[in-house]
Amino acid sequence: MNLEELEMPEIIERENFRLEKINIERVEELFKTVDESREYIMEFLDWVPKTKEVQDSVNFVNETLGKWKDKKAFAYMIIDNKSNELAGIIEAFDISEKKQSAEFGYWLSKKHSKKGFMTSSVKVMEELLFQKGFHRLVIRAAEKNSNSRNVAERLGYKQEALFRDAHCLYGEFVNDVLYSKLSTD
Repeated sequence: MNLEELEMPEIIERENFRLEKINIERVEELFKTVDESREYIMEFLDWVPKTKEVQDSVNFVNETLGKWKDKKAFAYMIIDNKSNELAGIIEAFDISEKKQSAEFGYWLSKKHSKKGFMTSSVKVMEELLFQKGFHRLVIRAAEKNSNSRNVAERLGYKQEALFRDAHCLYGEFVNDVLYSKLSTD
């Protein structure tokens, strides 16, 4: 894998959903989606309480687009094709050319959860990254985040480790579970 030559598509179409490169045109919808699902998604995501107004989402999108340009991360908006609504975000980050690896981070609105969007989105990203020469993909989830862990397990990611008190979330230490999948699996 050569990071300098790595090009990611801006849109990936599937029957029920599409992945669109994160963009400023949908930033108000992004904020609204976060705001409407605030209580649901903040349980495991510490950035949610800090997202108080549209400008916070503008800052996130601009920062994320900078990482895309520098090939440090690739974030997509998950769009429900039936309603054309933003369902959530999936991002490949912590990209390492030397290790040929990346980690996935993702979230879905409450309205779009448990409909297969995230499992399908991770699968699409996984296939694309393996095709582009990545060797190792990682998903890290809070031990109690069964939705996120189920995505990894459904897709055949192997549990590698339990990190005790891996991070502090709202004043409480939280264990993380690390999953990985290799291009040779």
